[in-house]
Amino acid sequence: MISDTCKKQFKQNLDEIARMSVSGFSSESPRVRYEALQSTGLLLNDLAPEFQTKYHADLIPALLKMMNEESALKMQYQATACMTSMIRGLIDEESAEDSEVNLANKELLVPHADALVNSISLLF
Repeated sequence: MISDTCKKQFKQNLDEIARMSVSGFSSESPRVRYEALQSTGLLLNDLAPEFQTKYHADLIPALLKMMNEESALKMQYQATACMTSMIRGLIDEESAEDSEVNLANKELLVPHADALVNSISLLF
């Protein structure tokens, strides 16, 4: 989605871009919510781990809420896919599992672990 040139600009304006992407989460239109999840997922993939570490406190609860409260399976799936991008972006698969960065990033997930497992189990 984001070329290397744009990535630099996106990182410089990360707050504004995050606000624009996530603002659609609360829309009444399911199409807008779906596209907000889609664009946020792409940002989570392309701007990892900066996006995750900066916005985890607000983004994880919002995604959990959508995973739990959306009535359409397609929306629940998209919220879950976005959460997967959030988690994968926090874990550097090329580093050692017990590296300082991986351990610090995993700690960001600990407060949400129970809610995350519960949300996933409700999908089945």
